[in-house]
Amino acid sequence: MTLSVGQLHSAKQLLDWVSNNRLAKSDMSLFTNVLVCPAIDVLNLSTRCGWVEVDLDGILKLSDRGLDIHMTGNFQVSLRMQMQDIISREQPSWSKLFPKGRKETAHFVDADVRQCLDEAGLLLSPPSDDVVAWWDEMAGLVRGIKSSVLSQTGREGERLSLAYEEQRTGMQPIWQSIESNLSGFDVLSCLSNADSTPLQIEVKASINSWNDAYFHLTANEWESANLARNHRFHLWVLGEKPKLAVVTVAQMENHIPSNNSRGKWEIVKIPFSEFESS
Repeated sequence: MTLSVGQLHSAKQLLDWVSNNRLAKSDMSLFTNVLVCPAIDVLNLSTRCGWVEVDLDGILKLSDRGLDIHMTGNFQVSLRMQMQDIISREQPSWSKLFPKGRKETAHFVDADVRQCLDEAGLLLSPPSDDVVAWWDEMAGLVRGIKSSVLSQTGREGERLSLAYEEQRTGMQPIWQSIESNLSGFDVLSCLSNADSTPLQIEVKASINSWNDAYFHLTANEWESANLARNHRFHLWVLGEKPKLAVVTVAQMENHIPSNNSRGKWEIVKIPFSEFESS
């Protein structure tokens, strides 16, 4: 389906009217020249997404979800809620890009969808926690995953690495995994406050104790580490006082399997305890 900011704003305007007035479905013709989009299309979208219901007498009423969107005082939040429902119910073809990351999505969607993302504040950099959560939830929804503790744990580790690198270098790193999951690393920092040479960082995190924690490293992640001029692995154990091990490619290499004959490895499980935490 096509999507535009005009559709979303018109639908929000309809929710406001329904909340404050007694409107019948037949009254929609009165709004033909008022809404940016055709009134009947706006009503159809609002009913398909479950924001508006039509009773037996043809009177329009807000659903609980429609009331939540109507009551939201922040227009960016209401746009995000609307887009969430459209993705969930309509499953538009462009939503399949979401698991690839927001930079990949913004690059390949059409201009109207990109404008919707932009006006909803979903392309701001650096992203807020709410924005990160929205992208993660939508990517999970597209994959068919309702929630993932592993994803939340990984994001928390990435946040810790962002803060660690900013304190270490005095410069704000780039949260690469939010922009694209095709890069092969999670955070783009620099070598030091005196050397802006790029440093790629792959982040692994666990909620287990250091002796019980382990992480999975894919062949693609290892290849990216080897191709990078400068690369580090950040291993985080979360908790009240998070623990970190900064691991070089040379240190990690001791734990990487080798390909033999026609067999190729794809993923390896490595204990945190093989490395020293700071």
